[in-house]
Amino acid sequence: MTTPDAWSPAQYERFKAQRSQPFADLLARLPSCAGRVGLDLGCGTGELTRIAHDRLGLQRTLGVDRSAAMLEQAEAFTGPGLTFERRDIESFLLDSPGRFGLVLSNAALQWLPDHPTLFPRVTSLLGEDGVLAVQIPANHDHISHVLAAQLAAEPEFASVIGGWTRQSPVLALERYAELLYGAGLRELDVWCQVYLHELPNWRAVVEWVKGTLLTAYQERMPAALFERFLELYTQRLEFFCEDTSPFLYPFKRFLMVGRQA
Repeated sequence: MTTPDAWSPAQYERFKAQRSQPFADLLARLPSCAGRVGLDLGCGTGELTRIAHDRLGLQRTLGVDRSAAMLEQAEAFTGPGLTFERRDIESFLLDSPGRFGLVLSNAALQWLPDHPTLFPRVTSLLGEDGVLAVQIPANHDHISHVLAAQLAAEPEFASVIGGWTRQSPVLALERYAELLYGAGLRELDVWCQVYLHELPNWRAVVEWVKGTLLTAYQERMPAALFERFLELYTQRLEFFCEDTSPFLYPFKRFLMVGRQA
């Protein structure tokens, strides 16, 4: 089923600094990639792809993303050696144009299922001595995520979206180490980082998830029903949140770096 594109660059980038920090932490762990050909799976607006391309001294870089809205923004970051293509990651993996010296993916692979199969497929894109750098959110057990799935399962919404709920495919951290090692990667660095975001208040959490998690529900609902969903979600989230300012929103992420042996 083809679903509408609910991704909004403006909504996503309301928390630009907070969302960019894990990417910066990932780049800081990378070995030299100068002169290599790079690939960014799920490049979004392309701004971070541009940063990686320039900072790492890549010869050529391709960014792919399925969102037309995001790639409209990416046009501003195209330049010598840096191009973008509208593709979903799964189809790209099926007919990739070649091997890459760097495969980068920042906050994208969590949208795809079956990680025990997915991650070896991603590493298969690496050429000899190629570098993998991945960051995935792992905050699926936080109440902000749990509530969305619980609400979507209620009859008012389940009857429209066919009982679908967003189920995270994210595995235990050590399982990623095993998968990447089994796929031939060495010099592995796999770690968990909890980012402590100080937001203006608990309502800002709603704005945060509107830019990411809730897009999956928005794409599947008529506009009026999604507004109802958002209203109930906000009411229920308030019950679990302290009315403080700033409001602490801890966000767990998994980061992975390795080199193909």
